[in-house]
Amino acid sequence: MTTTDVDYELVTALEKAAIPLGGSLSEYDGIVRAARGKRFVLIGAASYGTREFYRARAEMTQRLIEEGGFDAVVVEADWFDADRVNRFVSCLSKESANAALGDFRRFPVWKWRNREVFQFIEWLQAYNYEFRSPELGRLTAPLPVGFYGLDLFSMTESIRTLLDNLDRADPLAARRARVHYADLEHLPGKFRDGRGSDSLDLPEQRGREALHHLAAFRRESFRSVTAEQYPAAECSGADWKADMLQQAEQYDQVFLQGGADFWTVRSQHMFETLCKVADFCGARLGRDARIVVWGHNIHMGNAAATDLSRCGMNSVGQLVREAYGQKSLLVGFSTNRGQVTVAEGWGQPSRLRTLLSAVPDSIEDVFHHVNMKSFLLDLRAGDKAVDLLMARRRLERSIGVVYRPEAERDSHYIKVRLPEQFDFVLHYDVTGGLEVLGPDMLGPDVRSG
Repeated sequence: MTTTDVDYELVTALEKAAIPLGGSLSEYDGIVRAARGKRFVLIGAASYGTREFYRARAEMTQRLIEEGGFDAVVVEADWFDADRVNRFVSCLSKESANAALGDFRRFPVWKWRNREVFQFIEWLQAYNYEFRSPELGRLTAPLPVGFYGLDLFSMTESIRTLLDNLDRADPLAARRARVHYADLEHLPGKFRDGRGSDSLDLPEQRGREALHHLAAFRRESFRSVTAEQYPAAECSGADWKADMLQQAEQYDQVFLQGGADFWTVRSQHMFETLCKVADFCGARLGRDARIVVWGHNIHMGNAAATDLSRCGMNSVGQLVREAYGQKSLLVGFSTNRGQVTVAEGWGQPSRLRTLLSAVPDSIEDVFHHVNMKSFLLDLRAGDKAVDLLMARRRLERSIGVVYRPEAERDSHYIKVRLPEQFDFVLHYDVTGGLEVLGPDMLGPDVRSG
């Protein structure tokens, strides 16, 4: 890229507006202040495998809990996997933090079973014990700060169930399904130009068999579920299990097809789960609950500000913003180069991969030319930098559980208008991969797919 290709007007404006990041918790002061009076703070990540994103997200969440009185952390994970963590941080179990993460035992293990999440839940359990534990005789709030999953229908377990059956019945379809679900989990480039995504396209008999197996998995999963494991059931009526099973069957039918329809249904499902958790916590607290949400930029940001909207796709961030307006705050991340923890294909082991430098004229490339190694940008500010970022949509990098550097631009970029997508963005020019807590720490039941 030549120097004439760089938008130096924007770079100069960014250098005036950006706040340098250097490792101090005070760097999040602006976000903590902006979160006052908010019901939801959604904190994203530009990949599922970057250490700096997870660490900063945990650090700002600690401040939001301690100083802002936030009541729960809800993460983009399967509900039942997160339930064991919730029991640990709520001082309802005697196991270790490592054991509490033990239900995150299948692909993609590293997404939640990593050093940064481990340290955060240890901190949260200690916080709940010190300030909210009845054992100390000074319960200062009706509820401990909980840790909940957004995906009640367990998409990752559904994929595993389907693939296990296809491996036995139709190995060729299983291979095709692995590519399909790698795309479905997170491959936004397919939607950048409004092209949509291919469906799994199973033969009719295989489709019926898949729905049969998924229905059996759902019934088995829900059979032993109690209201204690799913506290939002208190807000769902007496027949909540039957309602959940009926919704899950509808979800599975769309799930098999993939594409924009499934993405939208999944976003709606996660949003509804979030609302149920907020209602449950609010009913116990006697006031509106304050919730921190963790997920990917694609899910936590406002999809209406991206090319995904051209295919009718939305996001949790968009639905929260539409429902709660200024009672919500959206925070995103970006990086230019370094390493990332990812897989080469669906169900494959994680590994550190070299992250290519950002493509020319992308948001990450522009940020790279700012004379700071890392910085925070307030996108609500009415300054020149925000005005220039609003002027047009730019490419933004987005990496899921699979990274395909050989198809970097087509696979991992969408166009966004950044100040409409997020309220704040944190940029780290060089980042590292997550430290995964590996299979030897999980016990003999661990499988990668």
